[in-house]
Amino acid sequence: MPIFKNRQKTDKVKNITLYKKNLTIDGNNHAIDGNGKTTLFKIEKGDVTLKNIVLRNFNDTAIILIDSKLTTLNVTFENITGADYGAAIYCTDDSAITSTNDKFIENYAPIGGSAIFGYYSVININNGTFENKNPIYWSLIYGDDSEVNVYETTFANINSKYATAIYNTYNTTIKKSKFINLHADATAGAVAIKSKNEENKTFMRVYDCEFINVSAAKNGGAIFSAPITQYTRMITTEGKNYLIDSTGKFIDAAKSNVIVPVKAYTFKNPQISETIVKYYSTNETIFTVNNVYETDTLSIRFDDKNMTMTIVNGSGSVNLGVLDTGANPVFITYKNQTFASIIYIKPTIDCENTYTVTVAYNTKLPLDNVKFYDSDGNPLENVSVIVKFDNKTIPNTVTGVNGSMPIVINAGNKIGTHYVDYANPTNNETARITVKILSRFSGNSNVNMYYFDGHKYKVRIRGDNGKFVGKNHIITIKIGKKSFKVKTDSKGYATLKIPKTITPGKYTISVKVRGQTVKNKLTVKQVLKTTKTVKVKKSAKKLTLKATLKKGKIALKNKVVKFKVNGKTYKAKTNKKGIATVTLKKAVINKLKVKKYSVKVSYLNDVVKSTLQVRR
Repeated sequence: MPIFKNRQKTDKVKNITLYKKNLTIDGNNHAIDGNGKTTLFKIEKGDVTLKNIVLRNFNDTAIILIDSKLTTLNVTFENITGADYGAAIYCTDDSAITSTNDKFIENYAPIGGSAIFGYYSVININNGTFENKNPIYWSLIYGDDSEVNVYETTFANINSKYATAIYNTYNTTIKKSKFINLHADATAGAVAIKSKNEENKTFMRVYDCEFINVSAAKNGGAIFSAPITQYTRMITTEGKNYLIDSTGKFIDAAKSNVIVPVKAYTFKNPQISETIVKYYSTNETIFTVNNVYETDTLSIRFDDKNMTMTIVNGSGSVNLGVLDTGANPVFITYKNQTFASIIYIKPTIDCENTYTVTVAYNTKLPLDNVKFYDSDGNPLENVSVIVKFDNKTIPNTVTGVNGSMPIVINAGNKIGTHYVDYANPTNNETARITVKILSRFSGNSNVNMYYFDGHKYKVRIRGDNGKFVGKNHIITIKIGKKSFKVKTDSKGYATLKIPKTITPGKYTISVKVRGQTVKNKLTVKQVLKTTKTVKVKKSAKKLTLKATLKKGKIALKNKVVKFKVNGKTYKAKTNKKGIATVTLKKAVINKLKVKKYSVKVSYLNDVVKSTLQVRR
């Protein structure tokens, strides 16, 4: 089913809701660009297949699943931002995602699951690719009481604070997957599994996986699992290597009241080279080995290039050129085994791993954590450096104590993505901080309703930090010239039930927060009808007045309708057909003069008028 042909600039940015839909969407290798404005699909109680398509630049998650199944095949999710969890896909309420041959590139969620988040759901990944050059906070796949199964998938070039690739609190299976160039600033270089409590019995199975240049600053260089007690069991296999006891039998840690220490061994470094740590420089790096014997050459692989190192008197060296910041692994083959030696290049523009900052519109943003160093690691104090915001140079940028370079991004910038670029004058190193300015509003839409039918207007509010506010924030919602104060709920939604004082007609609903205004259209349709002109003779014995109360084709029964004639009000309830009838007796007619009277018919605040013509 091909979709999204001939999309116009005037098209709405509201997400597409698929409720109880069972369908397949084939993108025929086309791309859909969300322009940073909206969610693409919200799927509820459905079963949807999506294939052969590129989704990029969506905001507040590309696809949301609620009690639904989603199958993706050959789909690329690129540069997508989540509001809190799950940038590309957000699963909840017993949903299931099965992903095959998909790519997840440069997606970001500020809390967790920069690619996929699951809550009480199932996440199946087959032959996937996950890459993020920009740092994330907490894992690309984040499961909360979810089952996670990952097969033949590659996670590469990722830096995070916790668990770069996978985090889950329930059963997790990983087979034949590769984890390459991953680093966690705190714990879990690649995978973290954490059982919530003793009732939540959790297992992790890792089969035939490769961990290459994976590290963590604190605990769990590759895999972190806690608590590793009888409530969490880890089974690792590679070839025929299993966890066994001293007699050669398999150990089931789940049945033993013991703590099981788990270590992963790859190969023994024969100590012919050392780990190198230095600051960025335009000088070329010479990589040296020593204590190499019984060979005249070594095979070196660096940056996907093969080189041959000549060995003289047990030593050799090779020029690797100017290296980028980060971990640069050099793979050495010696005595039929290959091992890695790491060259860490520290940046001379230290952003403290702050590469993306998210705020809401009209927020003043101080960036005070950036420091400058020279190539020897000495702070650059009282040095003029180059700082640009959206390619415009910021004046008077001189470093302070310890090389600090604080700046302030003033409020009032446009919603969208902005960039702060730094340049070190001593070595021309550059660094960039991406500033994402989000709308303060989300989830709002036009309202089309019948008079006082229970419809609500709903808008979600972001605070200065770009996250949705909590409860009890007072928001003013205006309908026309009338104002209503509403408190937000725990998820940041301000909800107003359209009151009976808003009578049929067309209105503008507006909300203003911190200088930003959002507007929507409100259409209130008429439910009350009556005859335009009623004629009666003075000699008539009675006069019947009628009105009909319907919401479209649905009759509103047992509702009180009022008729006001010549200063006196008469009431009647509608019957099952929505018709209200009052009968004026002869005595009332006798008091009327021969002329035209205005008849005011009302239901609550809804009023229509007709004309009563009294004749001789």
